[in-house]
Amino acid sequence: MNPALTRLRGALTKNKTALAALGVVAVAGLAWRARSESTTAPTSSTTTTTDNSYSAGGQLEGATGGAGYYDSTASDVYNALQPQLESVGAAVADLRELFTTIPVPDPSADPHAAKRAARAANLAAWRARAAKSAETRQW
Repeated sequence: MNPALTRLRGALTKNKTALAALGVVAVAGLAWRARSESTTAPTSSTTTTTDNSYSAGGQLEGATGGAGYYDSTASDVYNALQPQLESVGAAVADLRELFTTIPVPDPSADPHAAKRAARAANLAAWRARAAKSAETRQW
């Protein structure tokens, strides 16, 4: 194999992550440029507006003297994400309902109280037997 190709292959392998990131940035830049060129409204010298209100797409009409246009990017993104957002909302509602129906033990109740009471009773009985045994030994 050609030594130049070997060096090139090694450099590509070594810088794979950086080259992939550069490719992503290049594709995004080209897509942004193509979109901005395709959505640019045609300007004419006879078209002027005095309305400086915001349109639904967030574009300021009349700021540059040309006719404003509707930018549907935000609504397109929202419409694309809306089904996923609704399913996440439904899952959160289901979890809330589930957590309200799960019985939670009272933190003030001691789960070992019965064992402690039984140990105390056994200890008291043992002490009583030991005391009785000590009395009988003394006589």
